[in-house]
Amino acid sequence: QELKESGVELAVLSNKPHLQTLDVVATYFEPGMFCYVQGQQEGIPRKPDPTAARKIAEKMGVAPKECVYIGDSEVDIQTANAAGMESVGVTWGFRPKAILEEHGAKHIIDRPKELISIMK
Repeated sequence: QELKESGVELAVLSNKPHLQTLDVVATYFEPGMFCYVQGQQEGIPRKPDPTAARKIAEKMGVAPKECVYIGDSEVDIQTANAAGMESVGVTWGFRPKAILEEHGAKHIIDRPKELISIMK
């Protein structure tokens, strides 16, 4: 919420099916939190292919190098790196810190609030 209020545009990219992704986002977040939400769709390669991440950046009107990609797995870190985005691994999700480090996460955080200082 703090990022959104400070003017940071937020988006979601998931390998989960698109309708499931929409449902999860609607369950856990207020409407309007994200300017773009995308789950797996036919014709778009799955992560770690960078195509979807780059398309979302394009739809948001920003260059990939201006994006921070946040994720909890090696697939997310690989996606960020392949797309030319800054990568942030989070330790409260799918994979342990060692896996995120091994795959080249630029930053690793233990709490969501730590993201604020990275974004500044």
